Amino acid sequence: MGIKNATIGTTGFIKTVEIAHKIGLTFEQEIEVLKISDEKDRQNYLIQHISHILPIVREMEEMKKKVSMNGHFRSIIPPL
Repeated sequence: MGIKNATIGTTGFIKTVEIAHKIGLTFEQEIEVLKISDEKDRQNYLIQHISHILPIVREMEEMKKKVSMNGHFRSIIPPL
């Protein structure tokens, strides 16, 4: 998907609070993650967020591909 700027330090394992701001959370959602005291619960919160946002990102990537074709998709047969 061409995601950049997602590098994280190599401390042995990654905590969810280290990546929460890199996966498309709003400021309010980031605060929610910080309020959750259990690491497993934070992981579940982020998994739920990623499960929700991933189809949207895929759709946006597909749209970018179509736009980059710049009109060169006339021969594609549309679905019925």
